[in-house]
Amino acid sequence: MIYTLSDRLIQVPFTPIALIGTAVSFIIGFRNNSAHGRIWETRQIWRTIVNSSRTFWNDGQNLINNYYSYFVMLRLFNEIP
Repeated sequence: MIYTLSDRLIQVPFTPIALIGTAVSFIIGFRNNSAHGRIWETRQIWRTIVNSSRTFWNDGQNLINNYYSYFVMLRLFNEIP
C-alpha cells in the first residue's frame, strides 16, 4: 500500500538526480585519485629516507670496523708500541 501511494504522491524526475549523481561520482573519483597519488608519493619519499639512513648506518659501521682492524693489524706487526 505504501508503494502504491508513494508512487502517486511523490513523482521526481530521474534526469536531475542522475546528473547530480554523475557529477558527485566524478568529484569523488578525482579526489580519490589525487589522494592515492599523494599517498604513493609519500611512500616513495619515506622509502628513500629509510634506504639512505640504512646506507649511512652501514657505511658508518664499515668505517669503524675498518679503522679498528687497521690498528689491530698495525699492532700485530709491532708498528705501534
